[in-house]
Amino acid sequence: MLSMLPLYLLLQILQYCTASSVDCKALIEGLDRNEHEAPKDIIENWDHCSSTFLGSTTEQGVSAFLNFMMSQLKEIMIDSYKGVTSTEMGNRSEEEIKSALFRDWKSRFNVSIEGITQDMANTEDFASKLEVEYFEMLLDLGFTPSSRSFAQVKRIREFQPPPGKGSGLPENILEYCDGLMRTDWVAPEQFKLLGSKLEKDLLCTDVEGYGIDVSLLAVISLKCFRGLIRSSVSFPAPHKWSVICPETINEWISYLEEDFQHVKPENYPSLPISVWQNVLKSSALLDLAMKNDPDLDVRLSNIINVPLSEIGHVRFAEIARQHPNVARGLFITFSSNFPADILASCGKEEVKALELKLRVIELSKKPEVIENMGTAVDDDRHFCKGMDIGTYATKTWLRMHGSDRCRSLISVPDGYDKKDLPELANEGPIWESQLSQIRNNLIPKTATIIPLITSRKEFCELMAERIDNNELENFDDYVLRAINNKCALALKSHITRSVAKMLGDFAFRLFTADDFQLKLADISSKQASHLSEGVSNELSAFAKIDVLDLLNCSDDTFYTLTDSQIDIIQKAPEYTDWIAFRRQAAQLLRDPHLQPGGLNTAFDTCHGFKSNETLGFEYKECFDVLARIIPRLEDDYRAKEMNNLLNNASLQSLWDEPLGKKALFKVMMRTSFPWNQEFVLPHDGKRYDMAKSLKAIRKSSKTLANPHSKVRHRDTVGEGPLRAWLGELLGTMKDNMIANLSDVDGSIQKFKFPIRGDDGPTAGFLTGKAMQQGLRLPFALDPKFYELIFNEKEDEIETYFKTTYADELSVFRDQNLYQRVMGDSFELTPEEVEQIGQAQLKTPEAMEEARNKAWFNRNKEDACWAPLDKLTFNGFESQTNYNLYEIPREGLGLEEWFTKCEAVYSGFEYETMKDFFEEFSAKCLQEFKTFVKGFRSGLETFLIKEIPLLENKQIVPDLLVSVINGFPMTAELLLSKIRMGAGADIDSWYGTVKPEVFFKTFLECLTPRQLSKLVAVWTGAASTELNDNQLKLFFYKPEDYHVTFDSCDASEKLCAKSRSVVIHSGDEHESFLRQFSAKLRDAVDTDKEVVDPLSNGEKCVDFHPSIGSATCFMFIKLPEQDARRTIEALVGLLNADPSDLYDAPPPRV
Repeated sequence: MLSMLPLYLLLQILQYCTASSVDCKALIEGLDRNEHEAPKDIIENWDHCSSTFLGSTTEQGVSAFLNFMMSQLKEIMIDSYKGVTSTEMGNRSEEEIKSALFRDWKSRFNVSIEGITQDMANTEDFASKLEVEYFEMLLDLGFTPSSRSFAQVKRIREFQPPPGKGSGLPENILEYCDGLMRTDWVAPEQFKLLGSKLEKDLLCTDVEGYGIDVSLLAVISLKCFRGLIRSSVSFPAPHKWSVICPETINEWISYLEEDFQHVKPENYPSLPISVWQNVLKSSALLDLAMKNDPDLDVRLSNIINVPLSEIGHVRFAEIARQHPNVARGLFITFSSNFPADILASCGKEEVKALELKLRVIELSKKPEVIENMGTAVDDDRHFCKGMDIGTYATKTWLRMHGSDRCRSLISVPDGYDKKDLPELANEGPIWESQLSQIRNNLIPKTATIIPLITSRKEFCELMAERIDNNELENFDDYVLRAINNKCALALKSHITRSVAKMLGDFAFRLFTADDFQLKLADISSKQASHLSEGVSNELSAFAKIDVLDLLNCSDDTFYTLTDSQIDIIQKAPEYTDWIAFRRQAAQLLRDPHLQPGGLNTAFDTCHGFKSNETLGFEYKECFDVLARIIPRLEDDYRAKEMNNLLNNASLQSLWDEPLGKKALFKVMMRTSFPWNQEFVLPHDGKRYDMAKSLKAIRKSSKTLANPHSKVRHRDTVGEGPLRAWLGELLGTMKDNMIANLSDVDGSIQKFKFPIRGDDGPTAGFLTGKAMQQGLRLPFALDPKFYELIFNEKEDEIETYFKTTYADELSVFRDQNLYQRVMGDSFELTPEEVEQIGQAQLKTPEAMEEARNKAWFNRNKEDACWAPLDKLTFNGFESQTNYNLYEIPREGLGLEEWFTKCEAVYSGFEYETMKDFFEEFSAKCLQEFKTFVKGFRSGLETFLIKEIPLLENKQIVPDLLVSVINGFPMTAELLLSKIRMGAGADIDSWYGTVKPEVFFKTFLECLTPRQLSKLVAVWTGAASTELNDNQLKLFFYKPEDYHVTFDSCDASEKLCAKSRSVVIHSGDEHESFLRQFSAKLRDAVDTDKEVVDPLSNGEKCVDFHPSIGSATCFMFIKLPEQDARRTIEALVGLLNADPSDLYDAPPPRV
């Protein structure tokens, strides 16, 4: 008996001998002849014949062999899954199915299919005979080709693997490919090595560039990129240039001379900045670009972002001569980063080509650019050489920033008076005259004085020597805004915190740490953004700013400061969280859409601070920050975030703060509206036409709601007329439609009974428009009414009506109706006596009803009885007649009038007065419901639409009460909002008085109504919210050419012209003068007796009025004159009609 081991060896020997007898070459030849059994025989003898097959078979044989393999696999699949349901099949994974298939194959052919496919994969010659379709099939059978084999596959360009199979190929799969293939399946790491083993200078010359994914462009090699731009069909889509591998672009720049000609013009706008930088440096390349695309829009390309410091002034001058449109484009992004000498080589020709751009850019960002213009050219080529004085006078940009050399080259005729071009003078009388005008705030032509300030540092130095302490802040706003750069530096000793923000945006650009003696919070956000821009970081003022100074600055400053500026500031680690929060909050102003949910995140951050001991700030300070920022967020962002915010449980901390209430209220205000429009409304010199004003609101409420829509009449301009119009309509609403809620406390008010329903939308609109314009209502509306308009339940409206107007209904019922019944004596008929007697036996109420019925029958034709169809309601243009109606007599005789009354009342169909009262009440209630709904619709014009979705509806009424309701104006409140400029002491009956004492006394003499009128003159409307406004009061010295007014005549004209006069001529005016004199005596604390201002018999005096005053411009200029004349000027101003005042001074020439 043979042992098992010898038997095994015997079988192996037999198998080998059998295999050795197989003629592999004959099998291959049979395969090529398409003999039916050849593929099977080759598979069964694979171990012996594989090398022969892989090396010798033809393409036809490969196809026949692979077709046989696929048919066998199909048969095995069918046999293996007979009787298996589709559900069972679906529950098996791909790997389970494939494993079973390969197992059955091996059982059938005694050779693994993985072995066959891997042998194929490792033979390059075989791959060259393989069609791409079979290659794709083999991938599912364990075929893992080498990079060489992959490159040899026939028609590999068309390769499209099954989903997910491409990325499973080796990372180096493309290293022998030259790009002739589809790339939508390629992974970045594979594409990065494309053609890396090929000795070629260019690849990808025939790849579909528009189909290359951005993830591939981000790793593209230099060879592939260079080939790509040469292809006529495959250059990358313009928008994809931004993702091309930066390292590749940097390498490609060294080939620009050779390759730029192949870049298509449509790709010019998308070329990277570094490419354009090198194109601009080369005359040949720039000429080529302009030749290929003569109409290139520089504004839409990266040319405008090329740093000119890399170009240099010599090359820039060449560009300006050869391609002026390109040179102008480079100035589009003019900033403080521009090289100061960029125009140094520019002469007449070059500057003339650039002048259109130099006229419109903000040269104050870096005036040195103009100062250094032409420094590298001879005088003969200088732009200013030989320029006539008339031409020079028209070039504002040159006048404001030109150099001393430029001014010396201007052709000025002998004896020319330089008073209108004072920057051409050198000190002397002309400068003295200009300085005098500045100090006296009398500047007839800003075009004369501004260039002197901006271009002549010497004039600013002279000004610094002459002016007194704090005098700078009294200068005209035009002058202050012109103080920038070198002028600000010359005046640094006079720049205090009270005047700093009034200077130009670039005032502190040249300040070093030693020069800057202010706090960051003392300057505006724009000034802070340019602080020390013109000096090195080592000398920067930010180096001396401490962290507390930074934290005290405004949100706008945090918004504008860059990280590099903040990095210069010395910061302690404990402030890191707080600074990060301030930056986070400021980012909401800059890019809110990049921070979805950012507002709620900020609130959560605040609550995170509550449990941490963070040095440097109090927990609630972060809510103050958000309260300031919220109102300024973009409308659509606020609308999206508002419901989440107002329903956030964290809100209560902010809600408790008054500032927070105001901020939350503004969150709900819309800021986007339909187009704006100018409305010209009739004005008779006293008032706006009420009917046409209401018609404009009803017809064009959406347009009028736009904050930029204007109202004007005659020659008025700006915001003044609009605010005066609103103030007038709100005043009418107060007079005609508002009543005290109680006789005891008039501070809370309600709408009069009964109110006209159709006026609801108009009243709501005016309330919303007032809020939008920063006005408060001139009355304190009942808080419960605000709750009502945001409650959709009609039964609550009815409850409010019956509760709020219970007294009015009772008075009407008892006094105007039943009291007549009980008080009138009238003879009863026998039938009525019997009816009353029977009713008396029942109840007192029944007896009263019977008596009322009897009275009604006897008095229903009473002339004071108002039929319901004649009932009127309180509104903008109507008053109610419910308790004083009288049928119009209209010239009729008494008998005729009685006949008319009888005809009117014959239509009454009520059996008792109770019926009439119930219908009367129902009619008033219906009008009130209509009014409430209309009021809400008008108000909602100004509110973002998500308010009805709020879960906590009480928040809206609370906000409206705290932010909108009016309050009485006081002298103390008004004084706190006024900034007074220095002026000469005023001669009074009690000696000289300081201007601020004089004006304070004047305010204290005014009643609340008169104080409100002064606010209206100052701001446009009596109910202006002053918390966000700063009113200014300056003084001027009257000159001979200033016209004086006769006080009596001026007062009479004002009274005749305007209904808004609050101190009338005659006794009221004289009484006011005496009251003021008495208060002024107390204010100066003198022993003198009270002086009667009229005791000298001068009832009329000639006085200089206030000049240049303007509503909404927020300033008043008062003349310096004695007490009596100053009071007349103030009374005249107080009596002026706000509708007639401009919101800005008349333009200066």
